[in-house]
Amino acid sequence: MLDEGSVIPYLTKRGLLSGNATVEVLTGGVSCVVLAVASNQREIVVKQALPELKTKAKWVADQRRAIVEAEAMRVYQSITPDSVPDLVDFDPEEFTLTMERLPRECTVWKSDLLDGVIKPSIGGDLGRVLATWHNFGATSKESRDAYMEDSLFDQLRVTPFYRAVAKVNPPLYARIQELISEITTIKITLVHGDFSPKNIMISGSDKPIVLDFEVMHTGNPVFDLGFVSAHLLCKYLRTEDSTQRALLR
Repeated sequence: MLDEGSVIPYLTKRGLLSGNATVEVLTGGVSCVVLAVASNQREIVVKQALPELKTKAKWVADQRRAIVEAEAMRVYQSITPDSVPDLVDFDPEEFTLTMERLPRECTVWKSDLLDGVIKPSIGGDLGRVLATWHNFGATSKESRDAYMEDSLFDQLRVTPFYRAVAKVNPPLYARIQELISEITTIKITLVHGDFSPKNIMISGSDKPIVLDFEVMHTGNPVFDLGFVSAHLLCKYLRTEDSTQRALLR
């Protein structure tokens, strides 16, 4: 796995870097090594999929998700270029992708929401981005066929969330099984699979930029809608400020 010492030689070997550079370890995720590299020529972010996630409970996940993410970025970038980072390089042998670093003034939408910086216009923009993706997948059989294999979705979403919750909540077991069926058997468009405030950056002009596409698959778009709505509902229930509640609503 890449680290602060090996990433510069790695990037130099791939022809992405020359001369001196600085390395910064970026945090926030549990599934990847994420390193920011800055030189006189450019600022980039290197992301490498871990074989085992950094969680308390053992959570093994196929590193092939890096391949899915790189391909997904190309697809989504072609549809909504202003809402997806530029992919610079992809190394399927090392499960590593490199992208242009976003401007430093960008903020994490999750952090903004928790800090009470709530702008409904961002929700509107994200709704349009997500609708554009879902509508594209619904009309592109070629894209749907390319992402029909969804074992990663099972590893990273269905088993750790739905099946784990059902196991410890017997009264909800039957209902959760219905939901599992709904999100695994209806395959009608491309689904991001991790459309969450933690994976959305906000630019200085309040425009959202979406990250983390490693769970993209052909499936049921209700998952994306439910996933982001659940996160927003948690923020709504958490705050005691009536103004924030109104804006979140």
